[in-house]
Amino acid sequence: MAALILFVSHFRIVIENLSKYGILFNWNTVQTYLDPFFLILGTIAIQTHAIIGLKLEIWVLGHLNEMRYIRIFNGATFLNILGVVLLPSLLVFFGRPSFATGGLLLMQAMMMWMKLISFALVNRDLRRIHQEGSKSNPEDVLKKLVDNGELVQYPLNLTIHNMYYFIMAPTLVYQMNYPRTAKIRWYWLMGKLVQFIFFSLLMVILVEQFIMPTIKNTIKYHLDKGTDLPYLLARLLKLAIPSLLVWLIMFYAFFHLYLNILGELLRFGDRAFYQDWWNSTTLGEYWRRWNLPVHNWLVRHVYHPIRRRGSPRPLSALIIFFISAVFHELLASIPLSMVRWHFFMGMLLQVPLIIVTERWTKGHQMGNIFFWLFFCVIGQPMIMLLYYHDYMAAQAT
Repeated sequence: MAALILFVSHFRIVIENLSKYGILFNWNTVQTYLDPFFLILGTIAIQTHAIIGLKLEIWVLGHLNEMRYIRIFNGATFLNILGVVLLPSLLVFFGRPSFATGGLLLMQAMMMWMKLISFALVNRDLRRIHQEGSKSNPEDVLKKLVDNGELVQYPLNLTIHNMYYFIMAPTLVYQMNYPRTAKIRWYWLMGKLVQFIFFSLLMVILVEQFIMPTIKNTIKYHLDKGTDLPYLLARLLKLAIPSLLVWLIMFYAFFHLYLNILGELLRFGDRAFYQDWWNSTTLGEYWRRWNLPVHNWLVRHVYHPIRRRGSPRPLSALIIFFISAVFHELLASIPLSMVRWHFFMGMLLQVPLIIVTERWTKGHQMGNIFFWLFFCVIGQPMIMLLYYHDYMAAQAT
């Protein structure tokens, strides 16, 4: 009965939308989402930093006992890692491509930033072990061929093949060797690819047909007639359903389909990209479960290092949340070419809620209801309205 009620109510919304607006989606709209020039230019710039990072690691092998060269290497590595986020950010902020193009470039830059940090930190540890226990000539070692699938040891890992397997693999934490599957399942892969294309188009249709008209009408009403809280609340709830659907489709398309497609093509064996975040009873559980590649990177390269330096557990968790808040804000502000801090403040405001939910709702169904209500029904539509309002105000000035 509940499923029938949901179907009928949602079908009514679809009919009402089509009667009011007609079919808004068209292929010209899809083409405006992506700017090939910016995507190609930005991708080339980002990939250049990966090559530079690899060349620096190879170069420093010949100067392990010379502190002057070590300092040069550390400085060059720092600038290279900084540049992989800074340069694409400037390109997007001042070049003003479409929001989707800017968002894709920023996501690519941030993933490369995390990968290069992991690559540098892991190779630093491997270099120390190699320096203490190996007397082999690094130049001779690097000339050896490494067969595909063979276990790699340092410094045999410092090759284009090994580096770009890591760059393309659906992981952010560097290892010299990863678990591999025996073969590529081509029929399974084609099925996932068809699903990915279908759900990507469905996401665009929902945005164009349901989300954008609601946002535009809400902001227009607000600018014309001022603040009307009952009206804004009604529009917020109207926006909640399509925004939640887009969120769920985005999660499924990226974490379940896209990352598995990459993993299958590369025969990457570790496919743990998410856990059951939809059953979360606290906000902290959600952030630990929904994006395992980023969570694993933060735990490995941020949380554990600062904990080993004596940082208390709450402070360490707050630092991780601060970093996450900064990057969420960059993903919204830079493609829009404006800085408003809504995402940043929204993330930080979750810190006290995480503390409260960990104490009072953990393991209870009420906690799961609170999570869905606060995060998905209210939080996401509110963020959309705030950024669109500020974007239109900025365009008008």
